[in-house]
Amino acid sequence: MGTTKAVPAHAARSAIKPQEKFQSVPASLISLRFLNILTAIDETGSLSGAAKRLGLTQSAISQAMQAFEDSLGQRLFDRSLRPPAFTMTGRLILKHAGEIIERTQQLEHALRFSAQAQLPLLRLGVIDTFATTVIPHLINDLGDIASNWSVKSGAEETSISAVLEHRADLIITSDDPARHANLAVRFILREPYCLVLPKAAPDPGDDIGKLSEHLDFVHYSKSLHMREEVDRYLGDNGVRTKNKYQFSSIEAVMAMVAGGLGWSIATPLALLKARHHISSLQCLPLPNANMQRAICLVGHEGESDKVMDKIFKSTVGILKQNILPEVRALCPHLGGLIKVDKRV
Repeated sequence: MGTTKAVPAHAARSAIKPQEKFQSVPASLISLRFLNILTAIDETGSLSGAAKRLGLTQSAISQAMQAFEDSLGQRLFDRSLRPPAFTMTGRLILKHAGEIIERTQQLEHALRFSAQAQLPLLRLGVIDTFATTVIPHLINDLGDIASNWSVKSGAEETSISAVLEHRADLIITSDDPARHANLAVRFILREPYCLVLPKAAPDPGDDIGKLSEHLDFVHYSKSLHMREEVDRYLGDNGVRTKNKYQFSSIEAVMAMVAGGLGWSIATPLALLKARHHISSLQCLPLPNANMQRAICLVGHEGESDKVMDKIFKSTVGILKQNILPEVRALCPHLGGLIKVDKRV
């Protein structure tokens, strides 16, 4: 836990003088700051690790912990050990610190989504296929619900953990929320997976294994949510791939297939994102499967219901009026298989 030097016992005792330095600062704010620092030290295992995580200097961390000890009148670390270890008091505080911090974060999140006219900031995680298609329409429609928008795409930003860890207020995702409690979920649509081939490639019929005899499979990186579904389908159909090509971008996968470098599996919305390659692709129903991708809006239960409802209704309306007509024009035989929520 760092290299803090030991001090003589009498010096440590003399340094502990309760409530001398912080009478002008609200104790509750100091307590929360101290708890965050103490938890970071425990989780990273060192003062330097805590400093890096919290964006502070190691000296600031050390001084804050000394101040905490002064205010408590008890030592939190046994500095005679190398590295310093938590005392019983330190461990007692740590036992409760995590829950206090989590509850505080939940309260702050709930207050941000209270009945105020406008949010100061809305943090939205959005899957790649929505980022450039739906989001411009959504912000144009609902831009006034927040003073500032932070919209991020990518697997990490649209994972359920982004909501659970309060890195995002809401996410539009294909990650499965069913394994997690205390989440509010609005299902937006379901779309089929389809076979994507170079324009000149022969139709494999029901035997997609033939494709790998002549073409490499262009795969998604493991960071993308759809990778797991695609792997399961390939395994169920006895298709072995060399994974010669892997990309973290759906558009990059489509570009490789359009260039005749392989074949892949995608969804109609993915094809819409890569629409400028569509003339070099053929999109066929996926043999031997009724595999679909579910896309939903996820947030914290009871904390953001009004904002969720607005975003959900707007998103579904945008899909029906703006996005699905484009998909049907690009892939007539697939666009009609996308099922959007009918309640809106």
